[in-house]
Amino acid sequence: MSKWEGKSKGTVLGHKIFVFILNHLGLKLAYIALRFVALYYFLFARKSNKNIFYFFHDVLKYKRTTAYLKIYKNYYIFGQTILDKVALLAGVNTKFTIDHEGGKNLDRIAEMGRGGILVSAHIGNWEIAGQLLNRLETTFNILMYENEREKLKSYLEGVKKKKNVKIIAIKDGEMGHLIELHNAFSNNELVVMHGDRFRENAITAEADFLGKKALFPVGPFIMAAKFGVPISVVFAVKETSTHYHFFATDPIEVKRTRSVEQTDKTVKELLSNYILEFEKMVQGFDTSSIGNKIVKDIVKNINRNEAIVKRYVLNKDKYKQTIVFALNVNNAIALNALFGEKGIKSDCIISGSKDPVTGVTDKDNKAKIEKFRKKEIEVLINVEILTEGVDIPNVQSVFLARPTVSETLMTQMIGRGLRGEKAGGTKEAYIVGFIDEWQNKIKWLNPEQLFIEDN
Repeated sequence: MSKWEGKSKGTVLGHKIFVFILNHLGLKLAYIALRFVALYYFLFARKSNKNIFYFFHDVLKYKRTTAYLKIYKNYYIFGQTILDKVALLAGVNTKFTIDHEGGKNLDRIAEMGRGGILVSAHIGNWEIAGQLLNRLETTFNILMYENEREKLKSYLEGVKKKKNVKIIAIKDGEMGHLIELHNAFSNNELVVMHGDRFRENAITAEADFLGKKALFPVGPFIMAAKFGVPISVVFAVKETSTHYHFFATDPIEVKRTRSVEQTDKTVKELLSNYILEFEKMVQGFDTSSIGNKIVKDIVKNINRNEAIVKRYVLNKDKYKQTIVFALNVNNAIALNALFGEKGIKSDCIISGSKDPVTGVTDKDNKAKIEKFRKKEIEVLINVEILTEGVDIPNVQSVFLARPTVSETLMTQMIGRGLRGEKAGGTKEAYIVGFIDEWQNKIKWLNPEQLFIEDN
């Protein structure tokens, strides 16, 4: 990762113009004005264009033309998240909604009574989560460097209407922010910060990220170790123009360290966990990367859903206990209905503490998984919940009904069926992939590629 000077781009005048548009003309017209700003960066920001193209083309495996188009879209969506943040801070009337995946994990941090750290990355809009999670009735402290354009910071403070967000500034050569952090934790408040960007002379650690070596700042993890506060990795990803999806991992309860050895060990463990979650979000959250139109077309494709169900019905004796990875909630509901029509004992489990569409809760999910273990359910359809961390040894087959460009996600999905007899699994497993013909837009990952590359 490249060196950062601690300054965010953007002038006070630019923010004033957009705040004026937001207050008097609304968010939609601000988005229209943003298109011209995004076009400017697309045409002239050559260095960042090169890096963005590498990510979409070489990491996510998009075709060249699609990758170039994604560069412009990246700037536009990124600009939207900034406008969304300013709109909320300024009290502009908006219609944002948010799904809370892991909201209960933040409740756990609050219940511990020691405050906590939410560490994120430059994905989505993590600041907006603080404005939309008022139900926690706690204060969110944003940690930033003093020279992130002091005038800009002061201006944003001036337009801010929400009172549950504070800014803690880090000043070069001064330790005042440590007192503010201590006070925040003592008041059971949350401190949010990024873990993927650093300034010159910052303490860093080298680690593997997306197949290459990268430097990461360890400040957030040293802070957790020294203060002895829980830490959770969070992301707030924009899915539509008015909807965000918030993710929060299980909080890691960190014991206050006293020695250098204890601190180094704790920091290493926390950094490894952060990178794991970071990679999962970059590579795994690809329904947004696929594009809403393609997702909708796949979900509504009746012939595709019937082909998936027919494949199982014709080979039921061979496939036996089967896990189906669905693309989204609607896809899972449709598949479950079709399996039921064919007399197959099936059910679906949905990620999240309570799914707003199905009403499925974590308790319901656990009960269904237990029925699957007891073979009371033949086919278990899931949405983003069985990729890892769930012990189900009796899986005979895995149906990959959700396409992906992520090698990490593909490995996690097929891993559900590859336990083997020594680990309590089956002697043989069937991995059934459904490859969609969208090669002109996206290079879908075929499960066979993983084995070809490994061999």
